[in-house]
Amino acid sequence: GYILGKRVSSIKHAMVFGNVGVGKTMVVQKLLSGLPDSRAAMVINMSAQTSSNSLQITIEGKLEKRTKGVFAPIGGKKLVCFIDDFNMPAKSVFGFLPPLELLKLWADNGFWYDREKQEVKNIKDMQLITSMAPPGGGRNAFSQRVQAVFFAINMTMPSDAQLRRIFSTMLNGKLADFDDEIKPLGDPLTQGTVEVYATISLELLPTPAKSHYLFNTRDLAKVVQGVMQATRAFYDSKESMLQLWCHETFRIYGDRMWDQKDKEWLENLLDEKLNNIFSTSWKGLFENE
Repeated sequence: GYILGKRVSSIKHAMVFGNVGVGKTMVVQKLLSGLPDSRAAMVINMSAQTSSNSLQITIEGKLEKRTKGVFAPIGGKKLVCFIDDFNMPAKSVFGFLPPLELLKLWADNGFWYDREKQEVKNIKDMQLITSMAPPGGGRNAFSQRVQAVFFAINMTMPSDAQLRRIFSTMLNGKLADFDDEIKPLGDPLTQGTVEVYATISLELLPTPAKSHYLFNTRDLAKVVQGVMQATRAFYDSKESMLQLWCHETFRIYGDRMWDQKDKEWLENLLDEKLNNIFSTSWKGLFENE
């Protein structure tokens, strides 16, 4: 975040890349929300349907004409244009990504062309911040000539210790107002959630028959978010919180599994964590259900 902030303040183009779910978009959006009044921001989410024409129209919507052939952001501000999923556009028949080539044309020369009048349009006071995940799953590789326009920042996946620290802080804050039996559960619940996620990511790899078995830290966050929906009025015992945790884990991971053997494997995994961390069992929690 600090390095990216320095790039933005010096009005230099930057690219943030890393695996899905590491927090690229969140970091950039936090940066954009703290921009000074002299800067404006716009966010563009690319997809396979994004064309160079649609991208040009979108950006020009934030610009105004200064003089003949010169366009700049409205209000005399400097524009920070954040483009998410930078490598999602479809390739052309010649193998390049047209929206990216449009941006490279502007970054190298300071202009692009009016598509109706075939006249030069000089674009002033704009910088690009982009984010992308590695190629694969609909994301395309692109020319190093395009990549050379940007200062590249790699965001790595948080370690298990970092994940535990992040989510235990959230859970402990949430459970601080609950009964004494539930208050200490923040750290062990986080430990169990991280361990379950790590095991699933390692064991349940995508196959041709199960190509949707793609798990990332967003799934981990969804389990924690689900547990944080608990209210003191309805969750007044350790058992009720653990039942909620198991339910949320099955909701996020189990609902993706069409193979009954995988669901049984997940149930056994949860039973193992309940035994090791909470000194209880799956049957002990759900025997009356």
